[in-house]
Amino acid sequence: MLPFPQLHWILGGGKLPKTQFQDRIVSHGKAATIGKVMVKIIGGVNLGNTIVKTQIEEVREFLADTVVKLENYLNETTLEVLKQGQQADEEYYKTILSSLRKLAVYCEEGFDACKVILQAEVFSKPAAEKTLYRIYYQCIEEFFSPKSDAWYEDSRAAYTGKNAIKFRQPVSIGVNELMVSLESGFQRIREELEYYETDYRTKMLQSR
Repeated sequence: MLPFPQLHWILGGGKLPKTQFQDRIVSHGKAATIGKVMVKIIGGVNLGNTIVKTQIEEVREFLADTVVKLENYLNETTLEVLKQGQQADEEYYKTILSSLRKLAVYCEEGFDACKVILQAEVFSKPAAEKTLYRIYYQCIEEFFSPKSDAWYEDSRAAYTGKNAIKFRQPVSIGVNELMVSLESGFQRIREELEYYETDYRTKMLQSR
């Protein structure tokens, strides 16, 4: 049910009697009827939901592609294969493989979370925003700055035009090619989700 009869009239194209326009409020320095303000509010809410839903859909597709690339690589690559490609320490290769497996798990969990939200009968914007924050924190940050310290992001890459992910030892061509194939997608999604990371942290601090 619409909160105000005026809103029903406005959406229906009808005109209200002048007596029903007596209650007025000031919005952005201009007088506006309650009905017109409600139209703007509801329109803004719908627009906000649409934007977040679109982002969830884009992130879902990104994560689906990422999981496929990671799983294909991990299924085809063994420690022995890596050791043959380049003379890095065996322990270092183990760390790289472990970090890639962890990233694959995080991305698959994020993909599943996006599916659940999009399949819900009613789209929940708060749940979607929280999910986007978690994906940023777990997937995006794990790609650029893995907790294992297996590789790192070169902060100068944005200025040099080179790939940002750098390994601490010489590694096989296959590992390098995998990271190059993933990097542009992670860069794009990081730029889109930075807002949620900042906004969520701000809300958490304000709630304390």
